[in-house]
Amino acid sequence: MRIAVCNDNRQDTCAIRDLLDGQDLKLYHDAESLLADVRQGGVEYDLYLLDIFMENSMSGLELAQELRAANEEAVLCFVSTSDDFYREAYTEKITVAYGL
Repeated sequence: MRIAVCNDNRQDTCAIRDLLDGQDLKLYHDAESLLADVRQGGVEYDLYLLDIFMENSMSGLELAQELRAANEEAVLCFVSTSDDFYREAYTEKITVAYGL
């Protein structure tokens, strides 16, 4: 399984990496790098683990909308230490592919 982890907090990213030891992971510390790989590099992942709030980058919610636009069947999962914005993570714009 190919997994993209996008989180601006390096400590959180390392914790996720350690939990998913043995998986095919690519770590991103900002949304723009992940989007560049997807849009320009044609890179696809089986699962996207996204932080909801990232400083100095677009939010995970905005990133999810961009990923969904690029691939309607992308599997998105939000990982965050904050409970802010969690309701927005389940809007129709993001979850429409699965009818949630």
